[in-house]
Amino acid sequence: MSMKKVAIFTGTDIRYFGGAERHAIETSMLLKDIQITFFSCRQKRGHRVRMESIGELTRSNVVYYNTILKRTPLTRSGIRAIDMIKDFDIICNYDVNPLTNIMLLRAARKYNKKLIFEMHNPSATRNEPIRNGAIRNVGMWFFRHIRDYAIFRIPNIRVINKDDMLYLRKRGYKGRIYYINDFTTAYVKKSDIVDNKKGFVALFVGRLDIIPKGLDLLSDIIEKTLQIDNSINFEIIGSGDNGEDFIRNLSENHRKNVKWFGFVGEKELREHYRNASLLLHTSRYETFGLTLLEAQTYGVPAIAFDIKGPRDIMQKEFQGKLIKKFNTDEYAKCIVKYHRLWKEHKINAILKRKISNYVIEKFGPRAILPKLDRMFTES
Repeated sequence: MSMKKVAIFTGTDIRYFGGAERHAIETSMLLKDIQITFFSCRQKRGHRVRMESIGELTRSNVVYYNTILKRTPLTRSGIRAIDMIKDFDIICNYDVNPLTNIMLLRAARKYNKKLIFEMHNPSATRNEPIRNGAIRNVGMWFFRHIRDYAIFRIPNIRVINKDDMLYLRKRGYKGRIYYINDFTTAYVKKSDIVDNKKGFVALFVGRLDIIPKGLDLLSDIIEKTLQIDNSINFEIIGSGDNGEDFIRNLSENHRKNVKWFGFVGEKELREHYRNASLLLHTSRYETFGLTLLEAQTYGVPAIAFDIKGPRDIMQKEFQGKLIKKFNTDEYAKCIVKYHRLWKEHKINAILKRKISNYVIEKFGPRAILPKLDRMFTES
């Protein structure tokens, strides 16, 4: 049986290394019987790149193309990239741009290729609050209708949480839905699951984007927590986007309790996970939550808002607590509760191993990769 050739359109510059890019890269590294080529739009702005991860794409090629109108491949190199799918068996698209989807759909029909849309947030624009501005509102109206036109003609869609699968069915989508969670690739040794008795640390890890990642909620939570118990320490890891000044000010206003480490490498990040007592996940919306999954792979109990993504991950009571969105008072009280449990030695290596074992069994490569392999290989 010959090796399947898969074209993955990332929708952004793969060097941006957000959740979708990271998932695509890790998939290419772990699926040994599939040859993957990435098609990535060339963005002019700079990126923070995890070079060690990009450098590991030894089995994959990257084809860059230019775009217009927010990533639309209506350029010479973009049209050429779309036409190249005739040389592949499977086309997998992460790009939410409806025009890209329509172009790929037409090309897939022309060359009789299987097209899969990696749809990581089908309700995003439909649920997005309308801001003031008539031109923007008209633009969003057209965008939503074009997006729906494209979505409901794509024959295969992959979703990574149950909420999105139910949403598509409720909207009347008749195609094939692959409901396959993201997976954790964190390599956790027995020595990584430790009973940290030195100090309680509440850890936040994520891209510093204020509204999506809920940095304003995080700030409110920290303020309210310290009003109840000013002995609790917070660590924040992350960089980029519009939240760096926001987090810098937060850490300067609470020098004793809040430390911001910025962007850290994989080795240092593992140390933070090992030493953390609690993971804080404050996103307003999420399709899955890779940092939450990573932390739980290291056995760290977590608090998150009750939104899709975290709901798929945190299905057992011992994993942590889902808070009614977006109740920062309840969230702060929950942090104080976990601090008390830590002092009572109930957040220990035994609990951490239980969390880690469950997450690895349910979301590890052994559980998820066979499902991805079937998605890419079946006709």
